[in-house]
Amino acid sequence: MTELIGKNYIYYILSVILAVIGSALTLIYTYKHLNIEVIKAIKDSKKISDRVKIKRKQGSPLTPFEILKRNIVKFSVLSIIYIVLFLLITYLGDKKLDISDFKRYLQVLEKLIVLPILVAIFIIDTKKRIIPNRVLLTLFEIIAGFTLMIGIMTDNTYMIDRIYGLIAGLLIFGLMAIMGKMFIGKDAMGIGDIKFMTAIGLMVGPLKMLDITLIAFTLALVFSIIITVFRKYKEIEDDYIAFGPFLTFGIVISLFLNPGTIVNIFSDIFKLGK
Repeated sequence: MTELIGKNYIYYILSVILAVIGSALTLIYTYKHLNIEVIKAIKDSKKISDRVKIKRKQGSPLTPFEILKRNIVKFSVLSIIYIVLFLLITYLGDKKLDISDFKRYLQVLEKLIVLPILVAIFIIDTKKRIIPNRVLLTLFEIIAGFTLMIGIMTDNTYMIDRIYGLIAGLLIFGLMAIMGKMFIGKDAMGIGDIKFMTAIGLMVGPLKMLDITLIAFTLALVFSIIITVFRKYKEIEDDYIAFGPFLTFGIVISLFLNPGTIVNIFSDIFKLGK
């Protein structure tokens, strides 16, 4: 263990730096998106007097430094959580990490960079019920870049698996959206969710995509049951459930598991039920 830590001290320093940067970007991005209407209104105002009125009514948008200063506790806690998660991803998700294996480092680094984006998606989709196209495009660009870099260092099997994952994400959630429209006349799956899981599919491959789907739907089902029970005792004004947060939980959990772990668990459960 001591030898492993000695070999990977650069990685630990990088993890701390990424954790601090990641938590800062998460807070700044979520603040700006949650206040996007105010920021846009100020930018679109041609008259200075109109901008002043908006700022007096809504409050002036904070600068990145002010956002972090006002949320110093959240920033500190989030940084610590990221550091812990980064280390867990390293040792639970890939126990054979070694300084000599650059490809492994890239695979772990990809997850570390994607994690803060997942947290931002979780917060925004929970509060606004939308996953912004800009963040989805950024997510896809990062994953595609790492896929290309790692793919160059390995054989065709790696690239093929990732492409299959992309196709799996598109098909699974695309078909759910179509079936929802056809059979219940509602959007069972938002376009943002489809784009989100298509990008994630490129990172995790087809087996983990199935794991994520099972985790997300199980969590959503449990949450729906709780909401239904509460509805009997208390009237809930808005019981719409955004699916993005459940998908995010599924993705984060899958990072600590081998591909197909959840699929195997469900398979064993159904075998016992026979």
